[in-house]
Amino acid sequence: MQELIYHEAARLFGLHGLRSVTMEDIARSLGVSKKTLYIWFTDKQELISAVYLPFLQSTRQNCLTISAQAPDAIHEAFDCWQEIRLFLLRLQGGLLQDLQKQHPAIYKRYTRFCNLTIPSLFRLNLERGQREGLYRDDWSKQLVLYQAKAAQDLLQMLALREPRRPDWYTDDELVVHYLRGLSTPKGQAAIEACHMQTAAAAI
Repeated sequence: MQELIYHEAARLFGLHGLRSVTMEDIARSLGVSKKTLYIWFTDKQELISAVYLPFLQSTRQNCLTISAQAPDAIHEAFDCWQEIRLFLLRLQGGLLQDLQKQHPAIYKRYTRFCNLTIPSLFRLNLERGQREGLYRDDWSKQLVLYQAKAAQDLLQMLALREPRRPDWYTDDELVVHYLRGLSTPKGQAAIEACHMQTAAAAI
């Protein structure tokens, strides 16, 4: 039952936002009483934490696993991006603003993920790509930090963007553009091959 509550709450929060959805709404949608919800969760705050904090933790862990298993830095970047993209999709439609205003403890964990974990992943990916000859090696330490910050800002922009808006770019195109700016000719070839694989898998 706990899993059913968790998934239905996540679905309703995604559709209507955190503020609009009440415990009564979730109970009604599940066809149970509110008392049933309170057996598993003491209040709405605890339920929201149960929905979003594990997702943050699993996204971080999945990215670390991808980094350890990816055959090279380009594949690592593409696969980690797909994982982070799923994370961002869960926060679109005003959810991020709701967390910031109403649930500061959860929002603080989100900002820590964006300010520490994501830049660290990008920095390690840059260093790996240089060792593998896929990224140029003429980066100063300061420029590496700048690139990590630029990647962080890109992700923040995507998280705040309205869902399903008909933009002139796709998320994957932004990542390809970012990687092309880093890459050697060997890396460029790997990017094109990886991009084609990603596009084919999406069909």
